[in-house]
Amino acid sequence: MSNIYIGGDSFCACRDDLNHWPFILASMMNCTLQGQGFPGMCWWETRKNLITYINSNQFENTEYFIFVHTDFNRMLNDNKIQNADNKDLYNFYVKYLHSNNINTWIMHQWFKEINLLLSTKKVVNLYGFDECFNSAINPPGLKLGPSLLELSLAENNRRLAENIFQAIQNNHLEHKITL
Repeated sequence: MSNIYIGGDSFCACRDDLNHWPFILASMMNCTLQGQGFPGMCWWETRKNLITYINSNQFENTEYFIFVHTDFNRMLNDNKIQNADNKDLYNFYVKYLHSNNINTWIMHQWFKEINLLLSTKKVVNLYGFDECFNSAINPPGLKLGPSLLELSLAENNRRLAENIFQAIQNNHLEHKITL
């Protein structure tokens, strides 16, 4: 059985519920679920997890890589500081350190890196929030939207998995998810 890697933010973090969309999609595709979601974290944790996975013995047996991109304006750090952990720190970051230009550049570099690292794999992009969906220019592979926040996932896990499955089967470059 081959693997499917699903990594990103909190929208794909649940790994202990067989009714959550990552499990449903993996089952539909007859694949073993790999990857990890990181609630409240910047995209850097997803990148580190992907690099570790690429260097594992599971990488060659993985055809599909699905990313749920978080808001690229989240506080970038390598200390596993969640954006909601410390409001004072986050407010300082927004007021004094945040830059839309730098974050846009970072997003484009992340997409270039995914293209480079996964050039022989199939990539699907989902977005947790409207800002990252609307600002994502030229992501590698398929771009599915609208944002997952807009879709109110709680009661729509099966339909979301079915939409992703159909987009993968039809190889759409951009696909609107309807629930």
